[in-house]
Amino acid sequence: MNFDHSYIFPTTNIFYLNKNEVIVSQLRVKCHCCHREINETQCSEKGGVLSICGRFLHEECFACVSCKIHLLQPHRIPFRFSNETLMCLDCFQIAFHPKCTGCGCVVRERGYVAMNNLWHRQCFRCARCQQVMPGLDFNDVNGVPFCTDCSFIIQLEATIPPKE
Repeated sequence: MNFDHSYIFPTTNIFYLNKNEVIVSQLRVKCHCCHREINETQCSEKGGVLSICGRFLHEECFACVSCKIHLLQPHRIPFRFSNETLMCLDCFQIAFHPKCTGCGCVVRERGYVAMNNLWHRQCFRCARCQQVMPGLDFNDVNGVPFCTDCSFIIQLEATIPPKE
């Protein structure tokens, strides 16, 4: 097939389709998002139909399915196709990236893996004194993280008999 694309973002394989695109005039192409048919009258020199990663879309359909933000305007927004669904990078990370055990938010930067869980560095805190634990210097007491000082105090308190 002969493609006469004009690049808009060469590094991401996003093209505007021109009126003379062979594929639009010869095939029954449907929009990946709205599933309506695309015809050559919708293609113009300035756009109207996009070819993105081998998928065809109306320009107005190029939006995140979750937050509905248009991915070209006002500035190009990073996006991902996941299970054939178009999402902005923020919504994609919220939906698919691992979450912090401490706060429940997406871990975008490097975190800690401790006690078979993922934590933000600032969320990995002692359960008793709430101090952020540097590195992985902690003690697991019944599935709860404690700094070494607090875990020593807890163990000490456990050995002292209760007062009557």
